[in-house]
Amino acid sequence: MRTAFLALGIVAVVGPRGIRAQSIGDVAAYGAMVSTPVAALSPIVLPYMTGTEQPGLGFAAKYGRMSLGDFGSANTLVADFTGPVGKGSWGLEAGYLETTCDGCTGNVMAALHLEGPLAAAGSKTGTLFTLGMQGTIGFAKPTDGTAWAAGVTLPVALSMTAGRIQIVPFVSPGIGVGLVSADGSHSGYRFDVGGGLGVTNVAPGLGITVGAQKVLIDGGRTVFGLGVSWTPLR
Repeated sequence: MRTAFLALGIVAVVGPRGIRAQSIGDVAAYGAMVSTPVAALSPIVLPYMTGTEQPGLGFAAKYGRMSLGDFGSANTLVADFTGPVGKGSWGLEAGYLETTCDGCTGNVMAALHLEGPLAAAGSKTGTLFTLGMQGTIGFAKPTDGTAWAAGVTLPVALSMTAGRIQIVPFVSPGIGVGLVSADGSHSGYRFDVGGGLGVTNVAPGLGITVGAQKVLIDGGRTVFGLGVSWTPLR
């Protein structure tokens, strides 16, 4: 069976030695996470990280690339429609993961995420430190199976105002669970870590983030990504 999540979850775990070093549940969790928006993309700067409450509907386009070494690469493109909830936001994502390895197929994916601040210190017009939480549930449909994943992260961000713009470095550690169903089902969990550097208000409401994301497993690959977002200003 030549499906994308098997290519990413097993081939990308480099070599037979790497596969033997962990359980099939670990590999299934890895495959499910990197086949869905839970870990197929790097995180982006969110409005609460700059002390802003999102007043209306917004949009983000996200791109992620993960090298598979001699097997090519996995490239993910997702559209994310967002809205306000309390001091945080929600988002509904849909997109496609394309693999360039010979004989592999891509898959459609979708996810729902919810995020908001847990603590903040400082001023949104100067320097602001935030601790937040984000939860994501993701789904992928390769040709011969399905993959489900869920993840929780605790982003830590520092927003620094420079004139009109905010410069936001951040790190986002977390944990995820994944389920792969094909010829039988396998599930497990893995820790992951992401981070990036974003600039908001490049133009009114426009933000750009470059980042990286990695599920922690022997031989696992790093996803490098770019996100462009727009949120209405209050």
